[in-house]
Amino acid sequence: MQCYADLTLPTAVTASLSLPFLSSSTNNLVVAKTSILQIFSFKSVITEVREGDGDDSTLPRPTPQRQRPERIHTTKPVLIGQYEVSGTITALGRVKIKESLSGGEALLIALKDAKLSLVQWDPEKFTLSTISIHLYEGDDLRGAPWSPELSHVRSQLAVDPQSRCAALKFGARNLAIVPFSQDDDTFMNDEDDMNGDELSKTEKLTNGDTPKQSVFRPSFVLSLVMLDPTLLHPIHLAFLHEYRDPTFGILSSVMAPSSALLEQRRDIVSYTIYTMDLEQKASTALLSVSDLPYDLHTVMPLAAPIEGALLIGFNELIHVDQSGRSNGLAVNEFAKICSSFTLAQQPDLQLRLEGCIIESLNTGSGDMLVILPSGEVWILQFKKDGRSISGLTLAPVSSESIIGASMTGLCCASSIGRGRLFLGGACNDSLVVGWNKRAGKAKDQSAGDLGGEGEADEFDELDDADDDDLYGEIKPEAASNAVVEDISSHQDGYSFRVHDRLLNLATLDDMKIMDTEGDSANATPLNDVRIVLSKGTGTEASVCEMTRKIRPTMGEGFELPDVDQVWSFAMSSSDATSALAGGAHNILLASSSRSETTQAHRIVDGKLVNVSEGDFEPEAGPTVAATTILEGTRIVQVLGKEVRSYENDLGLAQIFPLFEDADDVDATVVEASFSEPYILLVLSDQSVRLLKAEDTGDLEEIEGMDYFKGHHWISGSLYDDANDLFRLEPEEENDDEGGNVLMFLIEEGSGLKIFHLSNLSNPVYVADGIVFFPPFLSPEFTGRRGVPKEEIEEIVVAELGDTVSKSPYLILRAASDEIVLYHPYQASTRGNSKKALRFLKTPSSHFPEIAPSEDDDEDVQGPKKLVSMPDVGGYSCIAITGKAPTLIIKTSSALPYFIPLATDDLPVSAMCSYHSRLVPKGFLQVSQSGSVKSAKLPAHNDYSTGWEIKKIFAEGDVERFSFHKPTNRYILGCTETVPFQLPDDDQHPGWGAGGKQASPFNGFPLTLPQDMTLLPLLPQSVLKLLDPVTRHVTDTYSMLPYEIITSIEVLDLETSEITSHRKPLIAVGTAIVRGEDLPSIGQIYVFDIIPVVPEPDQPETSYRFKLIAKEEIKGAVTSLTHIGTEGFLVAAQGQKLMVRGLKEDGTLLPVSFMDLQCFVSEVKELPGTGLGLVGDAAKGAWLVAYTVSDQAEGRLLISDFKFLQEDPYTLRLLSKSPPRLQVSTLSFLPCGSELYAVVADSANKLYVFQYDPEHPKSLSGSRLLQQSTFSISTSPHSSYLLRLPPSSSSSESLETVEDDVNTAATQPHAVLFASPTGCLSIIQPLPQQTYLSLLSLQTTFQNPSAGSTNHYLGLNPKEFRRAEGDFSVGGRVILDGNLLRRGVVGVRGSQGVDARRLVGEVMNGRVDWD
Repeated sequence: MQCYADLTLPTAVTASLSLPFLSSSTNNLVVAKTSILQIFSFKSVITEVREGDGDDSTLPRPTPQRQRPERIHTTKPVLIGQYEVSGTITALGRVKIKESLSGGEALLIALKDAKLSLVQWDPEKFTLSTISIHLYEGDDLRGAPWSPELSHVRSQLAVDPQSRCAALKFGARNLAIVPFSQDDDTFMNDEDDMNGDELSKTEKLTNGDTPKQSVFRPSFVLSLVMLDPTLLHPIHLAFLHEYRDPTFGILSSVMAPSSALLEQRRDIVSYTIYTMDLEQKASTALLSVSDLPYDLHTVMPLAAPIEGALLIGFNELIHVDQSGRSNGLAVNEFAKICSSFTLAQQPDLQLRLEGCIIESLNTGSGDMLVILPSGEVWILQFKKDGRSISGLTLAPVSSESIIGASMTGLCCASSIGRGRLFLGGACNDSLVVGWNKRAGKAKDQSAGDLGGEGEADEFDELDDADDDDLYGEIKPEAASNAVVEDISSHQDGYSFRVHDRLLNLATLDDMKIMDTEGDSANATPLNDVRIVLSKGTGTEASVCEMTRKIRPTMGEGFELPDVDQVWSFAMSSSDATSALAGGAHNILLASSSRSETTQAHRIVDGKLVNVSEGDFEPEAGPTVAATTILEGTRIVQVLGKEVRSYENDLGLAQIFPLFEDADDVDATVVEASFSEPYILLVLSDQSVRLLKAEDTGDLEEIEGMDYFKGHHWISGSLYDDANDLFRLEPEEENDDEGGNVLMFLIEEGSGLKIFHLSNLSNPVYVADGIVFFPPFLSPEFTGRRGVPKEEIEEIVVAELGDTVSKSPYLILRAASDEIVLYHPYQASTRGNSKKALRFLKTPSSHFPEIAPSEDDDEDVQGPKKLVSMPDVGGYSCIAITGKAPTLIIKTSSALPYFIPLATDDLPVSAMCSYHSRLVPKGFLQVSQSGSVKSAKLPAHNDYSTGWEIKKIFAEGDVERFSFHKPTNRYILGCTETVPFQLPDDDQHPGWGAGGKQASPFNGFPLTLPQDMTLLPLLPQSVLKLLDPVTRHVTDTYSMLPYEIITSIEVLDLETSEITSHRKPLIAVGTAIVRGEDLPSIGQIYVFDIIPVVPEPDQPETSYRFKLIAKEEIKGAVTSLTHIGTEGFLVAAQGQKLMVRGLKEDGTLLPVSFMDLQCFVSEVKELPGTGLGLVGDAAKGAWLVAYTVSDQAEGRLLISDFKFLQEDPYTLRLLSKSPPRLQVSTLSFLPCGSELYAVVADSANKLYVFQYDPEHPKSLSGSRLLQQSTFSISTSPHSSYLLRLPPSSSSSESLETVEDDVNTAATQPHAVLFASPTGCLSIIQPLPQQTYLSLLSLQTTFQNPSAGSTNHYLGLNPKEFRRAEGDFSVGGRVILDGNLLRRGVVGVRGSQGVDARRLVGEVMNGRVDWD
């Protein structure tokens, strides 16, 4: 009984698309990240950049000397919506439909394996609305029994540029056509055949709307072989521009292209153009171009003025116009060798087009941007001869013209208009890039550096001199294989600047878990561990340190006994000698409810000085709230029964009593909210008072508040709607206008009421349904009968965001401590064009680490309050006080996240903003003991994923790494690509000289040029020692040529057979690939890190590598780990698993071995038991045991896994998983006395196996019992077994075992997974009662009619996670933690409280086993 959940959402981009989605006039960007769909708008902001910076990225890296900053306009993406879907998105397309809800275009989404979903934007609900879903995964569409599975063939989506139809190529040779209705369309008859299952194929749509006409017509499926018998091996297709009927071009071949059979399959690809007749479901071939190079793989349609299509290959680019005329360009010397097709030769370019990105720059000349995987940027230009294309040229963009970042690790590009591009990152951060084409000697300026959104777009006005004259006399290109002019030295005329970046954690090749002190995690709570990951490629490669909690940088502290509330201010003064550097806070008010006093202090050089002058009275009572008014020249202090104001010298300016006879009134102020010049007071008798500060600073009570009498108000908040986002105006305004300040009040037994302070006679907005916490809040919403109401205790309206974008949020705190965020938006209802205010519930879940219990009072838990802090490290955030202090942080490109604060002094009773020279833009936190500490957010850290992420750049691709605790150093296995030379040895005589050689394939000659310069690239590793404090590499160890590091582990090895002394040493496994005809070899290195004399002025260089042992192995060393308790290591070398021990003479003595199958992908050990898991890349998982005693026969429990140490040592096979399981990573998952193994395969599935020798189906333990299967979006590459601390009652409820049981194996565990999409996930066992409760919730959430959660795109979460397994052995389905996390937010009442507590325990790794 396990539960799987994603800790972070995918960050690697799968596809992107620019279209008018929110409305017909907006320009939006849609980004797909595996199972996440994000919608962005764009905002132009002024950014200061320095020479060498290029962008405003907050991540530090080595840069040249900074000069005076330059102010430019940059484009920033702003997140509009983010949606988790129950599927894997593969492609996006834009469709212009009739009568869309928003007026914009629709979005067509292709999903794995053969699904299409058509969605539009619903402005009324401010979310996606599914129009239809089309499924083509039936067995009747598979074809022949020997046809490949749908999951084995990548589907392709193509949409007609005029939105007449879309095509989905799926399976081996199937093509689904989805026609879309146009204005002059007549719908097909009902008897028309429908191939493929379709939802919403009637006029009834998925979301319940009934339009007059459907936006699509019945789809049909064609066999490409029936379309044309020559389409046996389709490669790629795309719809073309400027055709009257839907027309697509397709690359195909009659034989499968193969580089190994190049002589027989040299030019076998053909390009054919077909026009579609949607009514007759037929097609006609217009033209065909045959004998094309075998390596063409993509058809890119070109719009005017170029038209036609660009065919992209690995060695060439070919343009085919509408008449079938072709012009090609060879970009390297291999194009001539691999093809006889007529190409213009430009071999000096030496380009590798594998994995390149090509995107139109939307210029009048048709120039296109070409980005290579290496990060090189080129401009593809078309030469015109009249109206036709006569040739292609490529011009490089110099590195000096690319400012801001290296363009490596990208996967897609989308033009977002106005000279800007979005570059989606698969391995590195995604980029928003502005470009500019220089004209003559004009000043170099980025395309995005001009003006705001309302300014004219000057970048579309390109220099006409660059365009060819339509009737000009242009010299035609020479005949076949002519060499074009080398223009690499010409001025390209383009410059690029990075405007912004979106964080991407991919590729997560390796992962290590450490606690906050750098130790290996040993019974550490999930929220306290430090997860270290390797991410990125090229110059963007780095090591990332991730923590669930924010660990702020601490500043000055103050000891103020019995204090439970503080406020700090920057008081202005006319005295020129007063030090207010940059608005530093110089006044601190400290209130104590125990002593019922308030002390005033001045902050001088980070120290508190008690105020003795002035009229401040500490004995006046504890302060409820405090603020400054009149531009910081006066302090307002709210006490229980009066309000006081002080001058900047703390001289008393006014006492405003709230009652005429305060002694006879029991009511006191319990809450206050400020929005200059107004003060809102909520009293304990549930009444409200509203004050206003006059220009003189005197406080006066607002009159005309008769409406508020007789009502019971729970909480209130003021908000200055300066940008008129709420658009709430009273019917009549008083003479005493209140600006645009709004007052939000929660009424007992009713709901939300909003008042405009210019007229308080009636509310301008009423939403009684807010007490139900609905997903969409409007005045018309009413809760269903029987749904319990929530008891709201506090409301705060404040802005959340960063320096790029801030927006108001309505934050509610319920009596159950649930915190809900609402975002306001304007929408018109259907049938009414007038827009009205609505609120959208933000899908941000708050699961506090420590939930309050009935036995805990407020003194133990600490008071929980919401505190608005407008500037903490550049973020406008909300602080949540209490025993689990939390910050609500939002970045412009992400949703708001609840991120806990790491602090040792709990609970935190109060927090407030604080700014000083030592702690700029920080905050103060007050513990219950009276300790007041200042802190700030760590510089350059990222919070856009809900985790605190710190990047340490590694100057090379980090494939493997580890951490050496004694020296506090990272050991990095970095790779770089080097040219590969054919070996000139006894086995390969004469290869190194080039020329014609005898090929081992079919006897045909292999021709290589004598002066070949474009050599193959192979990885070569180097070992680096990285200091995480200074972020500098202090030592390196170079490996042999073409030697790659496959494993790095810091192991506690025995260094002496005599003394049995142990020491943490670094074990490194490598592999050397020498070609296809020679076996691979490997080596095992053992290093120590020793202290040395550091370099002058470089104290971080005080450690170096010292090689202890080096052993050459026959076969690649693919995995290393510790084994047993003797200080030995086990290595997967070739087809053997071998245990080795380190000797004094520096050799690795073999101790025991076992023969394996094909290729070991990973070896894992269960610490302290001698048990090992071996994952084979083709033959499944094996359970092995080291030094098994003869008495340990029969059933083996975890208590039996403390084996006797025998001589000789042995490795013993205990059990196997089913064969044909391609293991990518695996891990043990012990649970009490039961032993489980979690295995991830390359088919994106997780398997849970159990080892139970007494079960009859296990065949005496030789077979691992498959408990369940769980589908995931992407198969992880690394895993880690995390020991979780037991709960207070876990030790009593876990099954009792013998006294000598290894407690590490019986305490709670969880397995963390790291996927190449940047997703971190966890799977953990659950007790039966918790599992059954969550299973019942999951069943409810899987039902779309329940309405508890949104099933975006019309997808079925149950089918997506479809569990398979042998349930006769006691297996159960794995719970979907993502679905539970999304759905539990909508559960109300006491059931919702319990459900959120259970889900929170799972998400925080604190499951109670009682």
